[in-house]
Amino acid sequence: MSFTTQIQRHSVRTKGRSLQRTINPLAKVQSQLRLQHKPLLRLIAFLGCLLSCYFLIGIFLLDMGEVIVTWAGPMSLGVAFVFTAYRIVITKPIVLWTPLPWFLLASAVYYGLGPTVYAFGNEDTLFHLRRFPADAHQLWRTNVLNACGTLIVLVCYVGCNNAHPRWCLSSSADGRRSEVANAARAAVVFLSVGLPTKYLFSLPHEFDLIDYLLPGGIQALANLTSLGLMMLSYLSTKRGGVWHLLFIVLLVAELIVSFLQFSKSAILIALIFASLGHFLARPRRLSLFRAGVVILVVFAAVQPLVIWCRQESVRQIGNARQMTLHDRADVLRLAIDELFATGTLSSGSTQLWWIRTGYAGVQAAAMSLYDNGYPGNSLSHAFYAVVPRLFWPEKPSMTEIGVDFCELLTGHRLASIGIGAFGEAYWNGGWMLVIPVCVYIGFLFAWLSREALLQMGSGNWLYLPCIFLGIAMGYRIDGWIVSSYVGSVAVYLVYLFFVSLVYCPRSVFQSRKA
Repeated sequence: MSFTTQIQRHSVRTKGRSLQRTINPLAKVQSQLRLQHKPLLRLIAFLGCLLSCYFLIGIFLLDMGEVIVTWAGPMSLGVAFVFTAYRIVITKPIVLWTPLPWFLLASAVYYGLGPTVYAFGNEDTLFHLRRFPADAHQLWRTNVLNACGTLIVLVCYVGCNNAHPRWCLSSSADGRRSEVANAARAAVVFLSVGLPTKYLFSLPHEFDLIDYLLPGGIQALANLTSLGLMMLSYLSTKRGGVWHLLFIVLLVAELIVSFLQFSKSAILIALIFASLGHFLARPRRLSLFRAGVVILVVFAAVQPLVIWCRQESVRQIGNARQMTLHDRADVLRLAIDELFATGTLSSGSTQLWWIRTGYAGVQAAAMSLYDNGYPGNSLSHAFYAVVPRLFWPEKPSMTEIGVDFCELLTGHRLASIGIGAFGEAYWNGGWMLVIPVCVYIGFLFAWLSREALLQMGSGNWLYLPCIFLGIAMGYRIDGWIVSSYVGSVAVYLVYLFFVSLVYCPRSVFQSRKA
């Protein structure tokens, strides 16, 4: 059954008379979400038990519980997150378009797999981690922080979905039109805006061809290219022909650009969006599984190349983020020559991929800074995030927080370091700030999920930028709060307003009775 037919009118005939009733779209969405509460409640119960275990270890048995703190606790946390994400998606595949499964998978990587590097990393990896050491006590503190943070988010998410809101975004009649026509229109809109923005402004800025500070709104518009790729994948699956050719051309172009960016995440995004377009056209579990396998194989294949190129970039100019297009092409050519000459690309035995997922050391450093009287002030930039740079050209950059934190810990600005939303909240205000930040994120995820299900169920593809902003908020739990959960919400609301005017010219929101 396609997504468009999930919310529809049902006819009932009683005693020879034809009666017709319309199912409230929001009630249908709530019914879909309610089905997911059972695995979430199990996860909440597990997190409560894990926290109780951590508290007992911290009070009585820290020395004896080192195994639990260093790897058993985080590993069980990661397995529980992955299993819960699998259960809610396999039960209702449409939930894939909400932030929740992506939040669970990202938390499994950053708070489950990441901390175990201190227990199982090789010697070179552990030597590299000496910049951000974490002993058993510090790992215990970060484990408690992450488990408690995710628990509060999930409790607020479930609690918010149990409450029936009095208003919701108006549903449109567009869902009753042809899905293919809607997808074609959305593809034209996304690509006509995203392609020029990305290839004329965003990429030239990244490749050091223009030297002025690019507004965050421009970066957001450039992301429409990925949504255009997804719509082309959908049309290619549904109709083939010229749509298939356009999809292949854009996918190849995006992968080439991603290689020149030396970005594994950009490569993954291109493949994920192409897979989601196919899944949108044919929502089958097997196709989702196949796409996941292909993405993992490609990721494993390109990871050595990307790591080698980034290390070579750092060796040449000391920074992998500010390189011209010519320099990037030279590095990529050197990598290809090395590959043909030796048959392999060696980046040393340091497990850099594992280090990038391990936030325990930097979280411990941030928590120590606050406890020793040096709190952060990154959340004070929240006001700047909601004001467009067009109206305030001199406002501080929202992307330099990670570089500033790197300078605070290491004394140089050659990299950007993240500490995750929970670590940043503690750094800014301790537990008194962790709790409200997690409550805010939980309620935000619930609202974004409801809107995503409503619009995907109605086939309103022009809402896709809002939906994927919500998905990004789910998997960017490792990001900085202002840019990920304040600035992104501002962009979300602006886009929501303008698209709502297209679908609902008379009113953007309407009241609904409980």
